[in-house]
Amino acid sequence: MRSLTVLGATSSALASSSSPGSSTTHSTLAATAVDPASDTSYAVTVTQPSGTDRDTLVEVHRLAHHSQPAALLAAFSSPPVPPTPALDPSHPFVVSFKYLPDDDALVLVLANGEVEQVFLEGGAAQARVRSPTLSSLQRRENVGTFDSGIAAAEWSPDEELLAIVTGDLQLLLLTRTFDPLSESPLHTPSFGADAPVSVGWGARTTQFHGQMGKAAAAAAARADPLAVPWLCSRVDDGRVRVRWRGDGAWLAVSSLETTPESDGARALRRVRIYSRVGEHSSTSEPVPGLEGALAWMPSGELIAATQRRVVAPVEDAGGDKEELRVVFFERNGLRRGEFDLREEHADRARVREMEWSAGSEVLGVWVEREDEQGVKEHAVQLWHRSNYHWYLKASLSPFLSSPSSSSSPSPSAPLLSPQSRGLAWHPEKPLSLALVAPTGVETYALCWDTLRSERAAPLDDGTVAVIDGADIKLTPFRLQNVPPPMCSLTLRSPVSPSSSRPPTHIAFAPSPPSSKLTPPSPTSPSPPLLFATLYPRTPSRPARVELHNWALPLSGSAQANARAGLPQPELRWCVELPEEGLRSVRQCAVRAEGEVVAVLGEGEAGEGEVLLLVGEEGVRRTVRVREGARRLVVMQQGERSEGDEEDGEGAFLLETREGEILEVSASGTDDLALPSSTLSPFPEFCPHISHLFLPASSPSSSFRVPTLVGLAPSGRLYASSRLLASDASSFALTDTFLVYTTFSHEAKFLPLANLGSVEHGESFARRAAEGAAAGAGAGTGTVQRAVERGSRIVAVVPSATSLVLQMPRGNLETICPRPLVLRVVRALLDGHRYRAAFLLCRRHRIDLNLLHDHDPAAFIANLHDVITQIRDVDFLNLFLTGLKEEDVTATMYRPLIASATATSPTDTGNKVNRICDLFLEDLHARGDVFHWANTILTAHVRKRPPAYEDALRVLVDLKAQDPDRAEDAVKYIIFLSDANKLFDLALGMYDFPLVLMVAQQSQKDPREYLPFLRALRALPPALQRHQIDDHLGRHASALRNLARAGDEHFDDAVAYAKRHGLWEVAHEVYEGEEDKYEAVLCAHAEDLFDNSNYPEAALLFQLGNEPEKALLAYQRANMWRELFTLARSSGIVDDEAMNELAADVAESLSGKRRYAEAARVLLEYGDDVDGAVYYLCEGSLHSEAIRIATLHARLDLVDSRVKSSTLDLQQRLLDDFGDMEEQLDKQIARLGDLKSKYEENPYYYFCVDDPVAALENVELAPDGMSDAGTAFTRYTVNPTTAASSTRKTSKTASSRRRAALKRAAGKKGTVYEELYLLNSIKKTAEVKLGEVQTETAALLPVLLTLSTTEHRSAALSLHGALSSLESRLSLALDAVWAPREAAWVAERIEEQRVRESGDPVRVAEWEARPRAVEGEEETRRVERPRLARERWRVGMLERGGEKGAK
Repeated sequence: MRSLTVLGATSSALASSSSPGSSTTHSTLAATAVDPASDTSYAVTVTQPSGTDRDTLVEVHRLAHHSQPAALLAAFSSPPVPPTPALDPSHPFVVSFKYLPDDDALVLVLANGEVEQVFLEGGAAQARVRSPTLSSLQRRENVGTFDSGIAAAEWSPDEELLAIVTGDLQLLLLTRTFDPLSESPLHTPSFGADAPVSVGWGARTTQFHGQMGKAAAAAAARADPLAVPWLCSRVDDGRVRVRWRGDGAWLAVSSLETTPESDGARALRRVRIYSRVGEHSSTSEPVPGLEGALAWMPSGELIAATQRRVVAPVEDAGGDKEELRVVFFERNGLRRGEFDLREEHADRARVREMEWSAGSEVLGVWVEREDEQGVKEHAVQLWHRSNYHWYLKASLSPFLSSPSSSSSPSPSAPLLSPQSRGLAWHPEKPLSLALVAPTGVETYALCWDTLRSERAAPLDDGTVAVIDGADIKLTPFRLQNVPPPMCSLTLRSPVSPSSSRPPTHIAFAPSPPSSKLTPPSPTSPSPPLLFATLYPRTPSRPARVELHNWALPLSGSAQANARAGLPQPELRWCVELPEEGLRSVRQCAVRAEGEVVAVLGEGEAGEGEVLLLVGEEGVRRTVRVREGARRLVVMQQGERSEGDEEDGEGAFLLETREGEILEVSASGTDDLALPSSTLSPFPEFCPHISHLFLPASSPSSSFRVPTLVGLAPSGRLYASSRLLASDASSFALTDTFLVYTTFSHEAKFLPLANLGSVEHGESFARRAAEGAAAGAGAGTGTVQRAVERGSRIVAVVPSATSLVLQMPRGNLETICPRPLVLRVVRALLDGHRYRAAFLLCRRHRIDLNLLHDHDPAAFIANLHDVITQIRDVDFLNLFLTGLKEEDVTATMYRPLIASATATSPTDTGNKVNRICDLFLEDLHARGDVFHWANTILTAHVRKRPPAYEDALRVLVDLKAQDPDRAEDAVKYIIFLSDANKLFDLALGMYDFPLVLMVAQQSQKDPREYLPFLRALRALPPALQRHQIDDHLGRHASALRNLARAGDEHFDDAVAYAKRHGLWEVAHEVYEGEEDKYEAVLCAHAEDLFDNSNYPEAALLFQLGNEPEKALLAYQRANMWRELFTLARSSGIVDDEAMNELAADVAESLSGKRRYAEAARVLLEYGDDVDGAVYYLCEGSLHSEAIRIATLHARLDLVDSRVKSSTLDLQQRLLDDFGDMEEQLDKQIARLGDLKSKYEENPYYYFCVDDPVAALENVELAPDGMSDAGTAFTRYTVNPTTAASSTRKTSKTASSRRRAALKRAAGKKGTVYEELYLLNSIKKTAEVKLGEVQTETAALLPVLLTLSTTEHRSAALSLHGALSSLESRLSLALDAVWAPREAAWVAERIEEQRVRESGDPVRVAEWEARPRAVEGEEETRRVERPRLARERWRVGMLERGGEKGAK
């Protein structure tokens, strides 16, 4: 579906040269060569004298631009061609002309047998051959001479071998240093080394054909392919041609040979295949009429040649009708396809040469025609194969470029000589073609172009035009999807229907502004499609432009319109372009308003010109453009306010070869195209460009920024100067998306609203980097999907939601991408066309939640219309079953919906239930429950949680009215949900007929449910419901039904309540019956007592009138207040038992370290002062013990118990102080050792240089870690992948517990030691110090009040020891944390300074420094602790300590 467009045609003039002293000779441009690195062209001319025995003048030129003359590099005379059968007088004198980049030299192979090498300036071989001081005309070397002459020569593509066929038909292969590699005769009777061997399998004679078919097969087998009137073409030039395959592994040689026959020898042309070492591989099968033109496809698939056939005798002309075609061979010599060259007068035409493009896509065929007056015309046809069909894409005639040429060339006009080789493709640029003209060389820059209509919706017809010779194949993909080579309609020029010349270019008019667009309808047909066709200049008539309009039926059903047939395009007007001053035309563009057509061409002076045509008026004016203008497009029409005039400013755009954008006004008076003031230039030339207006930045703004989208040959896709992608292969525009395909076989959809989000002040490098990221879809809103390998965009039709792609073979594939589908769905929803939107979503598998989530308020307001339009119950059920609690426009389809403004998120809470309730309300209001029964059931079941019981009630109502309809509804609801669940719910409704109906419609086995139902039916109603509830797990309801069964089932109810823990329900059920209620309370209390829940058990025993059991429960719960209260009030405990009970309770309380309560129990209920004082001293409550002893006049207890207890406590505190100081000294010393190791080598400390390195005496693999590397990667900022994954996957629960214990233990030598040491010091300063301060504050006053020297000394010693401990801790905290805090502050300052510098290298180095990672449990920083500050000091001891110190 692609066509070839001429981007530019540059000519390289060559001044003619004559030999001295001769006025009758003229120079012939024989061949050209190109240097791919510098793109420099070279040409060789020959000047042959009139006699055959005189030398020929050979000149080598370096071609320049047409405005500059060519530079003469070398000139020399060469002897004439020796007389041999393979070298007739018309044989080209220059057989081969090649540039060798390694030697920087030109190699000429001449027909007289000489091989000349011309060295250029700076050539590698020049220094050893000629002195640099010699003239440039003498820089050549004669490599060698073949006495018999040279008939053909060709260099291999890798420039390592030279194949030569001599005049005596010997094939030689020479190396690049011209050393012979092989030599063999060209004509041999053998087929070759790869001759096929047939064993009879699959042969035609072994197949079944029937009697007549067998006879026909036998006759065909006996037929002689050479039994034709003539074997050799009558216009065969007799030349030998050599062509290499693209990889240089094989070469083909086409030559005439003599076939011996009984009536005389006959000439036959064959193609022989040789290997790289000169071995004869195969020979082509005999083809009568095979001509000399030969070309081997670089990819190696086909070998092309030409054949002339006699198809029928022409009686009036007295001759035969001939047909000229291109035939193909495989490497094994077998025929493989052909195509006709479509020459109407093939008897007056011949093929001079054929060449394949470097990419094997285009076959150039040089055709020479002769009219009835004998005037010759030359044309180079460009053929392309797609989907097994050969298209004639273009026909170039550069020979009209001579200033003296006209429709009837004068005799003095320079003619193309048979000595010339007329066409040559660039070796590296796939679509660059050089054609030999009489006055020089013309180079054409071509590109593939999809000629399509890009009108916006609703006028998007998706029409694509394909050029195939004189036929224009039109296909509107919105109406018909016709695969190539077929089409919907074939159009030929009505002005010249017999012409075989293909048009140069076809352009479609864009759509009018969106304000003027109206959806097409039967009453308001769509405006016709306008397109212009540009035809080139021919010898018989000048170039012309034809404007057609095509009224496509875009309203209604596309299928119905296609079946009714498409109308023919109508010719609006045809204008012939002036011949004066216009050398060639290349492209055209058309604008619908005013029917303005712009034509890009080239004047005689070589500068670009744009001719503006307005209707049938012809050329309004000519606008000159700078040299290098290569692309012409029409500007999209923007929105205009009321009263604005249509001035036509900037109607057309031109792109130069540097990417600069020029504007051409349709109505102005300027005669020079000026640079655009609103459009930025491209960074490089883009042959494919499109103009568009970006969406407005906000709904309140109407301003739309114009921009250009361009695709460069390198695959870079630009929006003006911003790089969007670097791997694009094709693109197309819609009103909301930029769609492009990539070389990674993806189709991407970029919202146009995102194209204007980049600031214009950014550097190009930064835009390129962001564009590369945008190619992956990161942060740009780009949506992508996979497509078939090598797909390219043919057309995009948003109204039909279709994207047409063409595969490399040529076949088409039409897809419906989600972004295009969603655009149409949203438009339908905005128009409240809910059925059409539903069907489109259903067809393309779009989530049906979009019907609601697109505009929830409108959906709910128009719910009645939604149900009415959709109508179909199954469709409504499908919508309800797909509901989910999310807004798909903000989740699933957020990237697919291109919108310039962000919409507020929709509250999706309880969305499903809300929609189901609205559906139920509307359906019940309609009254026809039988029709909407399935939808009503679906609405109930789709609720969250499902309202199964409501649905079953609907079934009950249906069954009461229509049992058959109810059965269908039961089948449907079973389809929606689990049959077992429905069976249980129906059973829970105690409706046995409904249960039976559900069971019968499900797949349940009757042997399973019938005995169960019979057993239930045999029970009383209360027990029946109890069994059902117990079966369904509804134990609370089962207990209530069991309680209703009678008093005889009371014990069963209590046991059931105990078994299922339903005591609260049992209390509620039996609360009105006192005896049963107390029994239930006691049973509940016993259950609690057995489960060690003594407090609640005691309370329930007391409420259940069981005081003995309540006392035991209170005692077990250590609730001594309630215990003794109940014991006193109930009167069941005497005084002796009360004392024993008090002693038991006091002992139990002391075991719980509740010493004060134990002493109180003994004093109040056991009258035991000794025991009370004992327990108070055990609890270090010495002040209270002294008070109790004094209160009860037992001062002896103070001397016997209290004094000794206080001294014991004082000694224990002093021991604790010593232990704390000793532990603190050890921890500080170990921290100092770790700090020294870190300062010696921090990288070694953090194991950065060597992940398996370890600290001295440090365990590397603690429990819970899989390897040594894992344990230490936590110290680096970027953990290794292996370590990170290991730590996530290798730890089990037990290993994590062991690791936690290891961290808590702080074992010396582990990686957690420092952390443990710091946390231990922190715990000592904050927790342990506070505990000893509290105990000391309570003990010091007691020691002082005992009034003994020993106790006073003990108090003074305890006071001083604690003061010393506090001072030691304060100094330790400063020593440990002061350096760390200073380092942390310095690190923060340095980090801030590094990050503010903005240097990425410094930031990367800072991030890679060795340090502990923040946030991990085992490596987080330990902040400085706060020293405990409990009030414990005694002033007199402070002063006493000072006096003692003095």
